[in-house]
Amino acid sequence: LNALVAELKDLEFKDDGSGKVRVKSTCHEMPPRLDIVEKYINGPKYRKANWYAFDFGKYEPQIVRHETQKKFLFCKVTKATLPMDPMKVELHVNSKRYKELLRAREERAAHKRKGMQVKKTNLKMRTHTDAANRGNVASGTSAAAAATRMQKEELSERDSMWL
Repeated sequence: LNALVAELKDLEFKDDGSGKVRVKSTCHEMPPRLDIVEKYINGPKYRKANWYAFDFGKYEPQIVRHETQKKFLFCKVTKATLPMDPMKVELHVNSKRYKELLRAREERAAHKRKGMQVKKTNLKMRTHTDAANRGNVASGTSAAAAATRMQKEELSERDSMWL
């Protein structure tokens, strides 16, 4: 029993002199008998407590905590609810379906980023041409732009007569 408690960092002897064995992660206390401690360590409650303490942060942002069910995770790629079992999450991440959907999602994001860059370039070009046209109107080189400006001036003069 002493060797087992020394081996596992999660186990300790209680300090009150009773000699009980205490599990740090679950706060479970047991009598100092090897068979009882081994049975608890190998049991489902202790295993699940370790699952919930596992750091699932390496799977983010695709796999996040479920909003309403605290013992589950949610996959944003496949829209699946996953139990907080590290083995099941690892199987899901390595599945063919997940990999295909993730690849398609990344392609869409890259295409969208490329489209945004094209829009920014077009916007820059448009602002440069607009500025050039304004300069041409002032110098009188663009006849269509000058005609438009004159129409606007006439409309504003007509509107001011009625005020």
